[in-house]
Amino acid sequence: MCTVTYLPTGSGDFVFTSNRDEAPGRSVSELSRDGRLILPRDQAGGSWIALEQSGCLACILNGAFVKHERHPPYRKSRGMVLIDFFSWSDTHDFWHNYDFTNIEPFTMITVKEGGLAEGRWDGERVHFQFLDHLAPHIWASATLYDEEMRKEREKWWSAFLLEHLETRDQRPDGALDLEKVPGSGLQKASIEADLSSSKLQKTGLEVEKTGEIEKHPPAEVLKFHLTAGSDNPFTALRMRRPEQGVETVSVTQIVREQGRYSMTHHDLLEGQTDQKYWAS
Repeated sequence: MCTVTYLPTGSGDFVFTSNRDEAPGRSVSELSRDGRLILPRDQAGGSWIALEQSGCLACILNGAFVKHERHPPYRKSRGMVLIDFFSWSDTHDFWHNYDFTNIEPFTMITVKEGGLAEGRWDGERVHFQFLDHLAPHIWASATLYDEEMRKEREKWWSAFLLEHLETRDQRPDGALDLEKVPGSGLQKASIEADLSSSKLQKTGLEVEKTGEIEKHPPAEVLKFHLTAGSDNPFTALRMRRPEQGVETVSVTQIVREQGRYSMTHHDLLEGQTDQKYWAS
């Protein structure tokens, strides 16, 4: 719920991965199958991530754009808002008609019928947009990571993509559009220099047309979520801040592969992994 990535892998398939940064006492070890949903249930009965049998998914991050001041009690937990989302047939209608009054600010990423969307509730108004579902994306919680830290995550993500992507011969010019990689502009010059002797002869990353992760995408992305920035536990993807009583307690990954959906939940505190599937 605090660092999330989305990676399209071709033919409508994708890898969606979420790190949960929380108090260790709020860790969840197992997935639940609740009717049409697969999800890790939190103590309040909601969740930060869920997958519907139809393939629809939703994931919540705390905060909207900046760290906000808390004013409890709130009318409903954000985890229950996520559950409510699945009772709406249309993503746009949900964001424009749901009652967000007295709900703590949050960001929610959804994938529904192939459409990728991002909605933010800042405590006063909704900010909603559809995103390019054929491009990679990364998000981080505004309550734990300031703008500089979020930009650093974008740089790690773009470096990961450039390291693992191999080109497909699907565009006449064979180009990769680096501008589509989050944060790539921050390091464009250094990346261009590094590409001179690689497969990626031109800057860019249009993943939907030209790129695929080498080896096994879910495993490679999981490794990224466990190791990126590990030289500094305060800002790393697998973070640890004892003074704040928070650390990365789990990583949850949703994969669509050849029409089959799976959710895999890694409890980092107990060293347990749970996995459940929906068939197409």
